[in-house]
Formats: sequence, structure tokens, C-alpha cells
Amino acid sequence: MWCIRMTAKSVKTVKPAQKKPKRRIVVSTGFEEFSGKLVPITIMVLGAAVIIGSVAYFVTCESVQYWFLFRNWNIIGFILVNTLLFPLLLSRIGAICFAAGGVMIVIYGVLYYFPSERAELQRIAMFSGFLLGSAYLLLYSIAWIQVNGVFLYDQVTSQIAILGLPVNLSVGLWPYFLLIADLLLIALILVNWIFPSVQEDLKEVVFISAAVSVFLLAIVDWTKNSLAVTGIPQFATITLLPQSLFMGDSQIEGAALIVVGIGLLFKLTAAGEKENVRHLFIVIAGLVYGIALIHRIFLLWSLYLVLILIIAIIVVVVAGVFIILNGSVYLRERSKEI
Repeated sequence: MWCIRMTAKSVKTVKPAQKKPKRRIVVSTGFEEFSGKLVPITIMVLGAAVIIGSVAYFVTCESVQYWFLFRNWNIIGFILVNTLLFPLLLSRIGAICFAAGGVMIVIYGVLYYFPSERAELQRIAMFSGFLLGSAYLLLYSIAWIQVNGVFLYDQVTSQIAILGLPVNLSVGLWPYFLLIADLLLIALILVNWIFPSVQEDLKEVVFISAAVSVFLLAIVDWTKNSLAVTGIPQFATITLLPQSLFMGDSQIEGAALIVVGIGLLFKLTAAGEKENVRHLFIVIAGLVYGIALIHRIFLLWSLYLVLILIIAIIVVVVAGVFIILNGSVYLRERSKEI
């Protein structure tokens, strides 16, 4: 009996080693690395802000064109409308792509509530969202390169000098920086999708390229200008193309992008045990971006706005508040571990 007990005790059930599933990462947003009740809500509100902001831009873009056609029906209006026809078309398509990307963000947030199907569908939603966002930036840059054309300056600026119409047509090199940054992003997204292990195999190339792209986006946010109709109170906030790349105050948003770029370079050199430090860069970038979104509330007090713009700004500000709350919760949880 004693022998039987010893034998039974000595026998251990050996479970077969389970292989960890190989993660397929498509240019990580950082959101999937956090958990908490506020995360999916924040993502859905941010997606809603993108959708409503795109609709607002689309409506105001139409308003500008109608103003040129009917309010200012002389030769300058005719020249501007016809010269800007192609850039306006591209910007409208870009706004649709941005709105569709917002839909993908909302879906990404909703999938948090379906754990069994979450991983694969979130991967598809993330990939689609990144591609749509890249298409938006690509069309945005091409539209501005068209605005920078010789025909526009030759035909329009002379008329502005004669008639004194207050339109700012100054364009710099930033559309070309935006084009380079976006092409890098598109290449990284496609490579990560087709070759899921490339982040580990070629991390020097991947993370350095991503950091360069993000730094270029920051430069664009800091140096870009909008083709704005000024001197007309009813249209003081209307531009023919968006004022910032990602809905926030462009100067503060650029600072957030710089933090993202530094985080990517840190990710290149950080060891596995420093994951929490890497997450800290994501949190700081999120906090700065949240401030950039909240800063848009000052438009409500300083400029005349139409209803759709008021709604868009309010939703953007709410998204900024949620992002800051998420970052604050994360920092509070980490402080308990110290």
C-alpha cells in the first residue's frame, strides 16, 4: 500500500508545452497594450470625433466654394473655383477616407466588448484604419502640392492684388514633407501586414523609419498653413483644407508627435524588462494629444461657428478629456507599484 501511494505521489502529470500564439502587429497604436474600462469608451469617442470632424470639414469646404461662386461672382471667384477644383475634389475624398478611418476606430473600440473575436477583428480594423488614414494624408499632400502650382499663383495672385480679396495663398515645402512621411507610413503598414515578424527581424529599419515619418509629421503640423478665407466674420474658421493633421491644435499636436517619435526610438533599444518605460512614452504622447484636442474649445469663444463645427469641436474636446483620464489612471496605477 505504501509503495502504491509512493508511486502515485511520484507520478506527475506532465502537460504538453503550449506554444504561444505568434502576434501579428500592424504598426501598433499602443491602445491594445493597455486595459481598463475607459479605454474602449475613449477609442469610440475619438472615432466619433473623427467622423463628425470630417463631416464638418466637408460641409464648410462646400460653403467656401459656394461663397466664391455666388458671393464673389466676378473673375476672381471664377478663377479660384476652377483652379482649386482638383485640390477641392482631392480634399473631399480625403475627408471621406478620414471619416471611414473614424468608423474603423469605433469598431476597434466596440470589439473590446467581444473578447472571443477581438484579436483578429481588431487587427483587421487597425490595418484598415491605418490605410484609410494614410490615404487621407496622401490626398491631403497631393491637394496642397496642386495648390502650390504655378497656375494658381500666376492667375490668382494678380487678381487678388487688383481686387484686394483677403485670401491667403502662401504655401511652403511642408506638403512634400507630408508626402514623404505618408509614403513611409504606407510602406511600413503594408510590410508589417504581409510579413508579420518583420518588426523583430528588421526592427532597426522599421522603428527608425517610423520615427522619421512621425518627426516629419510633427514638422508639417508646426509649419503648415491653411488656404484660409479671412476678413469675413461668417467664414473666419473655414479653410479649403483642414487646419491640423489630426484635429487638435497643430502646435501642441506636433509636440505629441515628437514624443511618439522618441518612444519609437526608445522601443528600438529598450529591453523587454523596460516595457513599462516604453508605455510611459505612449501615455505622455496621449496626454499631450489630449491637451491639443481640448485646446480646440477656444474656437467656441473666439470665432463665429456654424452648428456642425460647434458639435465637432465639442466631441473633439470630450475625446481629449477621455484621453487625459486614461493617461491619469495609468500613471496612478504605475505609481502604486513604485
